[in-house]
Amino acid sequence: RDRGIGSDLHELQLGSTSSSERITSLAIRTLSSVKEQVQTQMQGVGASDGLRPEERQVIERACVGLHSGMKVYGFISTLFDVKYIGQDTEKLAAVLSHVAGNRLSCLVINQFQATNLVRDFCRKQNVKLDYWTLEFLQGRAKNPPLAFRIPSTLCEYAYDLLQPSRQVTELVERGQMQQDEVERSLLPLLLEVFSNTIVLKTQAEAEHYRIQCKAHNIRVGRIVSLDGFDLHPSGVTSDKDNRQLKFSLKGMTVHFGALAPGYSVPLSACLEHLIQTDKLIDQLSPALEKAKAEREKLEEQRRQKQADVQQRFGVHLETSSIGAQQRRNKRNACATPHTGGNTRPRHEPAVVVAVITPSQPIHATSAIVKM
Repeated sequence: RDRGIGSDLHELQLGSTSSSERITSLAIRTLSSVKEQVQTQMQGVGASDGLRPEERQVIERACVGLHSGMKVYGFISTLFDVKYIGQDTEKLAAVLSHVAGNRLSCLVINQFQATNLVRDFCRKQNVKLDYWTLEFLQGRAKNPPLAFRIPSTLCEYAYDLLQPSRQVTELVERGQMQQDEVERSLLPLLLEVFSNTIVLKTQAEAEHYRIQCKAHNIRVGRIVSLDGFDLHPSGVTSDKDNRQLKFSLKGMTVHFGALAPGYSVPLSACLEHLIQTDKLIDQLSPALEKAKAEREKLEEQRRQKQADVQQRFGVHLETSSIGAQQRRNKRNACATPHTGGNTRPRHEPAVVVAVITPSQPIHATSAIVKM
């Protein structure tokens, strides 16, 4: 019985250590999951400019020789991300990328002189690009608010469904670009690209919207939907494959990026979350390693004790939780008062006999064994 009590105490120590290990491990897994979620929010679906690595290197070298005040912002596809609208966000990115067409591949530069310098350098390296010089951008008045909407569904101007990309946000965070510069120089590009294009979810909604606008004598521009439907202001539409809008990013070499859910949080806040999460994981990792080492030490001590007991007494000590529970049940049975009318002396050892039948519960009886 003493061996059983010692084994139980040892198992209690082992259980306590295992619980500490499980709690610490759970905390680290939770923090790792939070870290992964933050990273996912920062990633989303990346934009693509369709360039080969060697072409990108040529452009980078061309920018090195620019004078002060000359800026190359990047391609339209990398300057803006599609806002998160739920599970259809990637469809929206594909449709808007298709609507933008060749303008998606324009390299945006602030000054005409800078454009010429970059063009000359790239042409000498046999790299041919499309360029958009902001100095010549005449600007366009923003459209008035939509006069008619379909409730509880997507119904927005296309340019209102995009926002500055992560690339631009990072430049602002690092102080390499001013926020007013983004609003003054870059956001007007969206109005030039999409004009008065309106986006709805399905062809049925797009057709219903057009019918209602006609009924109320409301002039509208191009209407597109996330299932590839495209209705021009003049009423022209087509079922030809080469005229259908793409609503999947698969196979598209140039496209906008799509924000992941929750990216409305500023980039600096996301980075701060990652830093704090890494610190907490670093603090917990030694505790987890210590708990593991303690558990392994206790398990080794238990194995040695089992071997000693078996060698000295020829008895195999139960190591499973079932065996431990059986010993506790036996001890509890020993503690039960004897009901045979005679009081058993405290100094006399007892043998516990368990009688098990299929149809009855377990009964424990005490028999007096005279030594």
